[in-house]
Amino acid sequence: MSSWPRIASCPSWDQDRWKSDKGHSSNPTGVRDACTQARVLFPYLQLGDWLGANRKSGAACGISKAWEGNAVVTSRAYGHQDGLTPPSRLNLALEGRGLLDIPALLAAAPFLSMAPRGKPHIVLVLPGMGANDRSTLPLRGFLRWLGYDARGWGRGRNIRLPTMEIPAIVGTVKELFETSGTRVSLIVWSLGGILAREVARNTPAQVRMVITLGSPFAAPSANNIRTIWRLLTGEPVVAANNTGRVTELAKPLPVPATSIFTRSDGVVAWQACLEQEGPERENIEVNTTHIGLGFHAPAFWAIADRLAQPDGAWTPFQPSAPVAPFFPRRR
Repeated sequence: MSSWPRIASCPSWDQDRWKSDKGHSSNPTGVRDACTQARVLFPYLQLGDWLGANRKSGAACGISKAWEGNAVVTSRAYGHQDGLTPPSRLNLALEGRGLLDIPALLAAAPFLSMAPRGKPHIVLVLPGMGANDRSTLPLRGFLRWLGYDARGWGRGRNIRLPTMEIPAIVGTVKELFETSGTRVSLIVWSLGGILAREVARNTPAQVRMVITLGSPFAAPSANNIRTIWRLLTGEPVVAANNTGRVTELAKPLPVPATSIFTRSDGVVAWQACLEQEGPERENIEVNTTHIGLGFHAPAFWAIADRLAQPDGAWTPFQPSAPVAPFFPRRR
């Protein structure tokens, strides 16, 4: 059994312990429904199994304990902070502002029509955890408009453990590379960025670049998912650290990497989204929320600028004077 503690396990897994430890009466249907709902709404909680020393899931519904409430200590060797905390509840409550980026995106169409365009190639866009390809439709539509072969990941809702998804995505990337003859760019939103980064480590010869949107790879525990889980279930979320595994996640990639982040992020700590800047690594700040990153016109512009670079000729992002005001600071 994994060393990671469990919560709200389905009755088929250690039902007696569920009843004795939690004081609940036997209610298999109710608990099973709660597990199903949690897997859809809060798949972030599954990451505990992947980071634990034992990656075998003991819970029948596949839900493990979430990351520790206070952020995991990350590696100072890669320029990251330790002791990161999740965003404030105020920022979490204001996340809905990001939906305003949807009508703003339509209004920005003339602006985006002038975005840089590069050599057409395949761009694989991965959804955030808990989401599916519908969440990336606006971004993929924009990229197709620019002439790229933008594709969804085609694996339904992103609710499975990374150990289940990474081999499949690696296989997809290799197949796309073999059929197209060109390297594949990866773009991913939120905690799904952990998948894309691990795929890139496994396929550096087939991946052109990785662009993440609000992906807390430097400290995945610094998020507000545990708060939402507690409100839903009443269960506390406490888990053991696996600092070594998190350190591995934060290491620089062997391919060009761009992190697009916002300081107004109410879901994950923005500091956890930062690359250590160096050769072929950078961070681009925009003014939106975590939800808004997938619809934010300046973020779309930055993505277009990065994709327009010739393969093997990476240069840092330098917005031109007309668009520079939309990018408050570069880190």
